[in-house]
Amino acid sequence: MGLNQIIRKVFLNSSSFVLLINSNFGSDATTFTTEDAEDYATPKRTTEHEVRTQLLALTEGQRVAQKQAEVLTYKRLRNVLGEEFLKFATKYFATTNEADIEAKWNAIFEPNIPYNDANKRNILTGVSKLALNASNSSSELLMLQAELFKLQQQTKEVPLTRIEESTKSCFESIFPGSRVTTSWKRGGDQLGCVAEVTLSSDQKLKYYVKTHSEGLKSGHSSAAKLVNPAELLVYKVLEELGVGCQSHFFGRDGQNLYIATLDANVEGPFKEYAHFKDAQEKNIQELLWGALTRLPNDAQFSDTQHHQAEALVTSDPKAQNFVREATKLDLLARIMGLEDFQTNPNNYGFTMRENGVFTAKAIDFRVQNKKVEELEKDYRSFNAFLNGNGEYNYSSTGSVMYYALTKRQQHLRVHEALQVIDTVLSDFIEKVDVAHRSVSQTLSNIPMVEDDQISIQSNLGKYSEIIKANFLMFKDHLQKYR
Repeated sequence: MGLNQIIRKVFLNSSSFVLLINSNFGSDATTFTTEDAEDYATPKRTTEHEVRTQLLALTEGQRVAQKQAEVLTYKRLRNVLGEEFLKFATKYFATTNEADIEAKWNAIFEPNIPYNDANKRNILTGVSKLALNASNSSSELLMLQAELFKLQQQTKEVPLTRIEESTKSCFESIFPGSRVTTSWKRGGDQLGCVAEVTLSSDQKLKYYVKTHSEGLKSGHSSAAKLVNPAELLVYKVLEELGVGCQSHFFGRDGQNLYIATLDANVEGPFKEYAHFKDAQEKNIQELLWGALTRLPNDAQFSDTQHHQAEALVTSDPKAQNFVREATKLDLLARIMGLEDFQTNPNNYGFTMRENGVFTAKAIDFRVQNKKVEELEKDYRSFNAFLNGNGEYNYSSTGSVMYYALTKRQQHLRVHEALQVIDTVLSDFIEKVDVAHRSVSQTLSNIPMVEDDQISIQSNLGKYSEIIKANFLMFKDHLQKYR
């Protein structure tokens, strides 16, 4: 077997070459400019030495694009899959001219076309189904089926490898001398991993890393979209307020951008709200709710029961603390236009401080899928707050949360909210400004086309001003409430 054949065999059967990427392109994954920049074709091959050098220089995405070009040749598929393949290609390209179809096919599968190009993804799925359902059992078909299966797996592994490499590069830069190991996270809609960072002092930190909400999904069901800067700003605002975990943003472009959040247990024992809400043992719920575990059970409170419920709050510091923390989450969600947050018991929880007091900690959320201008609030949002639901339905969050944010008498909820606005959220506007500067600087260092950078910075600025205005609107209406 000649050297060319040996190198080709290694190229087709091993992913270990990914470890050599950094020696050719640098260790920082964010130095690439666009998705396409990493997936250019391999230069013309001449000598065996150049073949070896070029294969080592290929990135993971380039290697998959090269493999796609080799496996999915028009002539091979036409020969192995026959008329069924021609029907598929005719329908896909909307023409019956086979020469025209072949030319378009070959243009799509040029190695310099990114591996995750939409046409490539769609065609690979269609051809794989054709091959799987083909009636003949020739050796050529069996070989094609095997190569298509392997190609699909390799295509899915590229984003995973990129997250892993970007994560290691990011944290090794943030914590010089650290050791970073990664494992793939289970569950969740976003693609991601878990990073364990061992500092030079041997302290271990755990970070949860995922794509942004418009990024690649764990099921690879759709292509990544441009990041929504509002999502990043919320992470930083919550972090600045002590409600969110420490966060870092990094990536290779505006579509492939990753969010890393520090494990919530770093600041003290943390449990998701579902842990308390669904607990069968009353003593667990009493840790968080205190006397509110003894709330009246009637769907509609009488005046007497309202007095009984409020007596439970005023008589117990734990109950007072829970109501205050729940109100804080409710206000933040309304002011910043969040969903799947305080109504989802798995997306926030409570950390026990050294003094035994629980504080709310957010671990996930979504910014409402609207144009940034539509996130500006007015008196209708305040009226929704007065009604105890409006934008949010707390009936499924458990009786204590439901009481604190819906059933509790209106004037008491207003008083509680104003207390939160004037104390724990008193520096909200300053925190937004700090977060804005941080996110803006991070995004300015993420490679992307100029128009995307301009659009993202503009929307970031708009959202920043809108949530500050929303805060002032709520504060003004709370102060004027009668």
